[in-house]
Amino acid sequence: MLDELKKELQITYEDPDVDQRLQRYLREGQAYLKGKVGLDIDCTTDENKPLLFAYCRYAFYHALEHFQKNYHHDIVSLRKREAIKHYASKSRENHL
Repeated sequence: MLDELKKELQITYEDPDVDQRLQRYLREGQAYLKGKVGLDIDCTTDENKPLLFAYCRYAFYHALEHFQKNYHHDIVSLRKREAIKHYASKSRENHL
């Protein structure tokens, strides 16, 4: 996922320090989103990855304090979508 993030951020140069920072942002972003949702979510899906990459972009440009405000609606939508998936799967399990 690091290479995809670097393309998204238009980082074309090789710098191990930048790669380490981006890897850390990916981990932190996944933990942040999972914490906001309250469930274990897959941040690598096409529907969740853009929000993770947005978190990483804000972190890379030292603007994380603006992320939650600017992406509040997306975070709430993610929470609802994942909760529906979770409860639907639990309901199917209970009917088996």
